[in-house]
Amino acid sequence: MKALRKNGRNLILLTAPTTPDKRLKAVVQKAGGFIYAVSHLGTTGEKKAVNKELPEYVGRIKAAKPKVPVAVGFGVTTPLHVKEVIASGADAAIVGSALVAIIQKNSQSKKKLAEELSDYTKKLKNAAK
Repeated sequence: MKALRKNGRNLILLTAPTTPDKRLKAVVQKAGGFIYAVSHLGTTGEKKAVNKELPEYVGRIKAAKPKVPVAVGFGVTTPLHVKEVIASGADAAIVGSALVAIIQKNSQSKKKLAEELSDYTKKLKNAAK
């Protein structure tokens, strides 16, 4: 940890909905940069909806008084998901799979790729407001 901080880096620790409170408190104390709250168990990728228990889960993390932001990821792919993540009390939403899909779909045209990524990230940003 000291070596990371000395070099301007942070250890990003993950939590899951099943993380026991005792472990959650340890993660919150040691986290740097942000806490990555995995939104659901299983694999990442596009999901139809966010975990309905997300507000309770984020609330458990926030109750441990983190000094860094709480970011929710795993299955967060649409502007509606981002809006729901922020409404749950999270400080940020992590979107990965949806952006990878845009890159794969538009890899033959740099111009189209830039336009699609720009448009989608603007929608995600607006949803976070």
